[in-house]
Amino acid sequence: MANSSKLFSYPIYQYYNFGISHLIGLILFAIPDVVIAFTLGIWAFSALFVAGLYFLITRISRSRRSALISILIFITYPYFLVNLLTRYAFAEYVAISMVPMLLYLVTLLLDKGNTFLSEKDIKKKIDYILLDSVFVLLGSLFVITHNITTLYTPVVLGIPFLLFIFSRVRPTRASFLLLIAPFILIIANSLFILVPVAQNQNTLLISGSFAGILFNNFGLNDLFVTTKLFPFTSALSGQPYLTLQFGLPIVLLAIAFFKPKNILIYLLIGIVIWLIVAAPLWHILPPIFYVTQFSMRLFTYVPLLLIFAARPISKKVFIALAVITIFFSFFFIQRPNRPGQLIANDYDEFPSENQWNYRTIGENTTIPAPV
Repeated sequence: MANSSKLFSYPIYQYYNFGISHLIGLILFAIPDVVIAFTLGIWAFSALFVAGLYFLITRISRSRRSALISILIFITYPYFLVNLLTRYAFAEYVAISMVPMLLYLVTLLLDKGNTFLSEKDIKKKIDYILLDSVFVLLGSLFVITHNITTLYTPVVLGIPFLLFIFSRVRPTRASFLLLIAPFILIIANSLFILVPVAQNQNTLLISGSFAGILFNNFGLNDLFVTTKLFPFTSALSGQPYLTLQFGLPIVLLAIAFFKPKNILIYLLIGIVIWLIVAAPLWHILPPIFYVTQFSMRLFTYVPLLLIFAARPISKKVFIALAVITIFFSFFFIQRPNRPGQLIANDYDEFPSENQWNYRTIGENTTIPAPV
């Protein structure tokens, strides 16, 4: 098991945790078919993603119309489709799908926690405890599903989420203190994964992908509609080349949501884009963030950051965005693969070690770059 992780640069514990595998395993007890089990898992977490987006964006924008168009654009977002259909990054897709619901549950717990201690209705106290339990279970599953998403999500989304909490939810000190307990339980539930991660991060051979960032050779013009109209991917799953990594719909949604007071959100999106396409900013980041493996993972956070800029839109804008999104959703082009050939194809196409140049961006840190 350890040898296979070294061979393919996917070390046990470091990238693919066992959380989601255990959940799929439970489905396999009832339906002994791997394909059906994973398909049901995709459907279930896609539904969770949609529900979380709807509740969270409705809460932020106070507009169901904005929530519905955001859902349509987010579920057809090219990088999410790449994760699911091209890179087959099931664990990453599942982890991302839990983020909106987790954020919404935090807002509910802070809301209800304001009156929990003084509440005399036992039913409402039980409702709060049940909600707390759901948050602990989902949060624990999130942490033990995908380490990279677990690391980056609070870092990237922390500031805008806290600004939303303090400006719109306005929790009391008591509700914050009540929230400490579920977070402690989430960490405690995840120690069986987190401890091996900490113990093995310096002992497993994980090639250049953990030591640094695999930057991709594309420019800003490749992010939008320029020389090619529709998204294509390469045969190398580690480097899904997309002409439309954002897709036109997400760009138009960002324009529709823009208002001056949300300038911080757009500044953060700009920093994310800079991190994706340029190396210099990585020089100032702690080496722990190099575990992202390749910079394109950060495309995940463009739509998730945009959630916090959500505001009401007109019916005409809604219809226009819906038509454009549906049109573009028909043109996601994924690579073909014969059954049983995925790993062999990926490994055959990946350059051998002597075909890479290495450049240093920090002490004891190298970044592989294709010749």
